[in-house]
Amino acid sequence: MICANFWETCETKKMAEATFYNLVENLENYLEYQRDAGVQRLEVDRDVLVELGRAPEAAPEASVAPAPLPSDFKSLEEIEAYVSTCRNCLLCQDRTHTVPGEGNGAAPDIMFIGEGPGAEEDAQGRPFVGKAGQLLTKMIEAMGYKREDVFIATVVKCRPPNNRTPLPEEMEACLPYLRQQIELIQPKVIVGLGAPAIKGLLGKTAGITRLRGTWQEYGGIKLMPTFHPSYLLRDPSKKKVVWQDLQRVLTELGKEPPPLQKPPLKGQSLIMLPDTDAFKAFHGTDLVEAIKGRRSHRHFKPLPLSLAELSFLLWTTQGISRVLSSGSALRMVPSAGCRHAFETYLMVNNIETLERGVYRYLPVEHALVFEHQIDNLTTRLIEATLGQGFTAAVPVTFAWTVIPYRMEWRYDLSAHRVIAIDVGHVCQNLYLACEAICAGTCAIAAYHQERMDALLKVDGEDEFTLYLAPVGKV
Repeated sequence: MICANFWETCETKKMAEATFYNLVENLENYLEYQRDAGVQRLEVDRDVLVELGRAPEAAPEASVAPAPLPSDFKSLEEIEAYVSTCRNCLLCQDRTHTVPGEGNGAAPDIMFIGEGPGAEEDAQGRPFVGKAGQLLTKMIEAMGYKREDVFIATVVKCRPPNNRTPLPEEMEACLPYLRQQIELIQPKVIVGLGAPAIKGLLGKTAGITRLRGTWQEYGGIKLMPTFHPSYLLRDPSKKKVVWQDLQRVLTELGKEPPPLQKPPLKGQSLIMLPDTDAFKAFHGTDLVEAIKGRRSHRHFKPLPLSLAELSFLLWTTQGISRVLSSGSALRMVPSAGCRHAFETYLMVNNIETLERGVYRYLPVEHALVFEHQIDNLTTRLIEATLGQGFTAAVPVTFAWTVIPYRMEWRYDLSAHRVIAIDVGHVCQNLYLACEAICAGTCAIAAYHQERMDALLKVDGEDEFTLYLAPVGKV
């Protein structure tokens, strides 16, 4: 409950006014959220309503006098230099660095605009580099871009005290910089992050819950309002609707959502795999017996696998049963939020009709692409698996890599946990599927990271090896 001496307990009258505005805005967003959830009645303490009805005390007179800004900046660098010496509002008094913005200033597809710098941004002089910024980076990557492909800016260029919402007069003092940045940059689409950014750009006071997901317009440029990344950190359940907003942006730009898989490279031919009709020969396996028989194998018969058997193993571990309208897919294994983060590579040694080498599975097409040949494949595989010689005595070794941002976008700091759980689902299905074809496997997590990544030719950062499983007849 708001206490009677609320205004007196604030550090300054200015802070009290900002807190009042934040409180009202948060209350509005909360009520809109409850309304959308179907709640029609809320119990509110009468004293709270009384306090909310009290107007904030007037802010003290500013100790700085706003100076007129040029209206004809010729470059972003010129704006940046002017911002660095700006003293047009009280925010200049406590700043460490100004934060003018950064990125592609030459007609990028997207310009992201937030409300103002936080502590990390103030320390570095760069926008969106704290926890919310790290999430924004993952959002950008999930859309198929990098930070340097887009432009990122904020309404105010100095950090408000304690990360409070910028006051109207602070935004008004800074908006001329942002307006001229937009005019110089000419993005194809603007994404407004949070209510303050939308209020600053459009002057609209409607809550962000009401505006998000609906196209607006600023200066002839389409603008998509959505939640601020910091709000998503507080309420991760809203990531789903923000992703829907970003998909609308991609559609407006004529771009497809991030693919379910890495597409084949130019010139790579698809090797189509036998379809599910070929799996009828494996239907006789009893599930209870398969579970009873499931164990790790390190000794294998010197026999090849057929292409139909390989097709079956791939289908059971990463096959797609249905592609959803959202761009996600339902697979043969559970996956957190349908955000399957894995690519399946195959180090083929003895598969009927396939040459030796490294292949990659394309679950959408249920096909393979040949990636590359490896000299001394068996020797290098033994070295990469720290001397586990049985990896060279099998027809094929499955290697699952992970592309973390596919999962980090949705689950942020929890992504590592669900990635570990999901790859366990994949490998468990492989164990059971092997029982159906009189084969066996052994999950391997002991390997030399750099050597395995080099074998698969992945960069070790955006994509890296996670789990291995040699498969052979037993």
